[in-house]
Amino acid sequence: MRILFSLAMAFSLGCVKRSTAPGAPRVVEVRVAERSGLGGGTLDAEALSAKARDTLAKSSGFSVGAGDSNGPRYRLVAEVRVDDASAVDAKKGTLHAFVAAKLIPVAAEPGALSFEQAAAAEGVYDGDKDSAGGRTQARQRHAEHALEDVVRGLGARLKLAYGSSADLNRALDGKDEDLRDEAMRIASERRDRGLTDQVVKLLKESGSDQATRDRAIGTLGAIGDPRAVHPLTEAAQFRDWSELPKVLDARASIGGPEARAYLEFVATGHESDEIREMAKRALEHLQRHAADLGSR
Repeated sequence: MRILFSLAMAFSLGCVKRSTAPGAPRVVEVRVAERSGLGGGTLDAEALSAKARDTLAKSSGFSVGAGDSNGPRYRLVAEVRVDDASAVDAKKGTLHAFVAAKLIPVAAEPGALSFEQAAAAEGVYDGDKDSAGGRTQARQRHAEHALEDVVRGLGARLKLAYGSSADLNRALDGKDEDLRDEAMRIASERRDRGLTDQVVKLLKESGSDQATRDRAIGTLGAIGDPRAVHPLTEAAQFRDWSELPKVLDARASIGGPEARAYLEFVATGHESDEIREMAKRALEHLQRHAADLGSR
């Protein structure tokens, strides 16, 4: 099976910051439905739901099924479609699967996280190998494999959202781009300074990957660890007009004497009027933030 594309998202239901959960999350319901597809045959929704429950429990490490929970509760809803691109009498053909799944909070406070993931997958139908059950068995297997990939991703992201700093560090150091981005989002939300070194490492190793550089710069600014000030300075050269504004904002968010000195330097010494104005605004932001902290 070949994954053609995958899309993962996490969003908050409302604008209130999510509070720390009193207990581990639990997925209290799993529903998998078939969307209308080409090629005939009906998928076994019960078998698909069983596959989703088993995969979600293994990938998240949390309980799946009805039961009491003093932590956040979720419902998994998924839709699966499989199209047969081959002729009816073809010995071999191509199967296309599309899976869209959501983890939706149940009776949650505003600001609770919801997760979405979707993927398209391509597989080969072998008429000789599947002669006993025909296309129906082939479609079912392909649907289950595609569903398993998507649900595994959702489970990993749910586990990360309620995980420890060590879990986040592993995701930041891993090869899964979706989990790495999710870890940076969580690090920004928690302002976890224990993750500063790993995010700095990502920034230094990002090279020409502008999306990762932007996320890392934003994450370091949100965390607010003074240890990130010097790496941020190194990240953007003085005349790098494309990246310097992001670094100015991040340094203003972090604050401290070194950040102030750098912003003053840019505000008075940069050749661009626009960059000087940005640095002045960032410096004003830093000063307001410092005054707010001093009044508390």
